[in-house]
Amino acid sequence: MHGMGRGMKGAIWVPPAVAVAVAAGWIGSRKQAVAQMEEEIVVLQARIERAKRDAGAGGEGERRPGRDADGRADWHQVVDWLAAAEAGGHGMRSQMKLQRFILELTDEELIAGIEEMDSLDLGARLKASLESMLIGQLIERDPAVGMGYFHRLDREEHGWMLARGFGRWLESDAGAAMAWFDQEIDKGTFESRSLDGRQEERKRFESVLLRSLLKTNPDAASARLQTMPESLRFEVLSAYGQWNDPGKFEGLAELARANLSAEKCDEVLAQHARHLASQSEGDPRKISQYLEKIEATAEEREHIAESVALTLMMAEGGHQGVLRLEVMEEIQAWVSEEAPGSLGRVTGKILGMQWGDTSREERVELLKKFHAEGMGDELVTTFFEVDGSNRDPEMMRELSALLNDEDSRAALLEAADEQEPSMKESGN
Repeated sequence: MHGMGRGMKGAIWVPPAVAVAVAAGWIGSRKQAVAQMEEEIVVLQARIERAKRDAGAGGEGERRPGRDADGRADWHQVVDWLAAAEAGGHGMRSQMKLQRFILELTDEELIAGIEEMDSLDLGARLKASLESMLIGQLIERDPAVGMGYFHRLDREEHGWMLARGFGRWLESDAGAAMAWFDQEIDKGTFESRSLDGRQEERKRFESVLLRSLLKTNPDAASARLQTMPESLRFEVLSAYGQWNDPGKFEGLAELARANLSAEKCDEVLAQHARHLASQSEGDPRKISQYLEKIEATAEEREHIAESVALTLMMAEGGHQGVLRLEVMEEIQAWVSEEAPGSLGRVTGKILGMQWGDTSREERVELLKKFHAEGMGDELVTTFFEVDGSNRDPEMMRELSALLNDEDSRAALLEAADEQEPSMKESGN
């Protein structure tokens, strides 16, 4: 039960990693508020007039695109390209000119361009966009120098690019990169700016550092985690999978077990299993490989199996809201091998979901069938936990008769009685 991988062809003239770095600023800037565009109008009008004058001047000899007569970077023309790219129309052509120009800049020219940003007659939006492209390219070439301009960028918007640059710096000079990072932490650079206290920016960098330390010094990785509050440890370990080869989780599992509560550890391991499942095109064998690599315990296997079941169904069987029974049966067979203790809960979760082609009554009949085959009471109780729309009092009373455990049966009947008034109020 697995599909074929899919690929994508990129533009042949731009190395993929470099193109991503150059384009990052332009793509990110599209998210800015429309109101900010007003400040560009005067600037753009002036540039249009200048372009008309330049077109009629002639006699200056042939210039390289983006260069003045002396061969120096002509930032005014570069900004014209950027403005055209932002405006649409022939924007793609202008964007390609802009990318090609930035790729051809020397490191010295990139630095000079970044330093010149404040002196150019640019509005905030165009300045932020061009600046992020220049810094992104510099980070790609020389992360130690590029990260020196870390504070000039919106870290929320460009956090992934900066974290990636930090990772490249760790590869070339781990000592300097770690010293810089710890210094920024001490300065309060990575303090949470959100109401919930989550440290999104720091967790990206810590997860990249964790990857580096796991390769070179696992004990140092564990020691660093122990200096953090558990909430941050959990965030860092959860983010780890976003920056790593999906098959390399052995060290992560050991760190999670040593530095998190059992509940949080289970959640982290399940998160990474779901990450794998979303890329598996419904093939549970990749999850089996993951379970083997991390040497999952029986309890961890059950938690992971429950967690990935719906992801596997959506990847292969339910991407169009269709309950494909043959896919469910294959998942059940896989769970029976890897985590037999969770088979009832997994099946209850799948049947508890709303599937466009299968009525609730049909799913209930399947539930009765599987219960008769010995899946146990958890099949029924999980069915009602998944989706509140399943909590029909009559159905709850009907299915309570299947339950072998008296306490579970009494709890379901009590829940049915509590559900009755709310059903009447809603008119159902």
